[in-house]
Amino acid sequence: MSLWIFQPISITNLGAQYKDLPEDTETERSLYTILTSDSSNDDPVYCDIANPSVGPFHCRQTSNAVRSKRERERERERERERERERDYYRLLNLTPSKGKKEKKFPHNHNVCLFAAYDIFVYDWPQLAYDTTRTYNLRVECSDNTNTATGTYTVSIKRNEPPTFHNTYCK
Repeated sequence: MSLWIFQPISITNLGAQYKDLPEDTETERSLYTILTSDSSNDDPVYCDIANPSVGPFHCRQTSNAVRSKRERERERERERERERERDYYRLLNLTPSKGKKEKKFPHNHNVCLFAAYDIFVYDWPQLAYDTTRTYNLRVECSDNTNTATGTYTVSIKRNEPPTFHNTYCK
């Protein structure tokens, strides 16, 4: 009998974080990296901005310690193929050749896996200090079983005209 305990996913670094963003920002750039942890290595972690209409921001995965969906599908297909081969040999009352090594990923549920997502500002966001001075982005991360949320605040810095110091008048 297997006992599955689903541990909650957590956002490990999103406590009271904020970024001052210049009003004249023109190009896409990463504002902050969100780190998550999950003790189940069978659940992929997804993060996104739960209130995307708030402003010109989006969330994108930048790294993870979990195999990608494509890699997991390939591993499942290899496992099915090995199982078909074993069934075939059992049917013929033979043993499979010893030359093939079977690889399996361990399912150690005591190891926390992580995923990193970045919050980006879009290209040419047309920020206006006089219109909106603060954006509160609600970040939501889920592993299809549990959800963790947090808030990331972006403060817009007014674009100040240049000033000249140490100028001499004659």
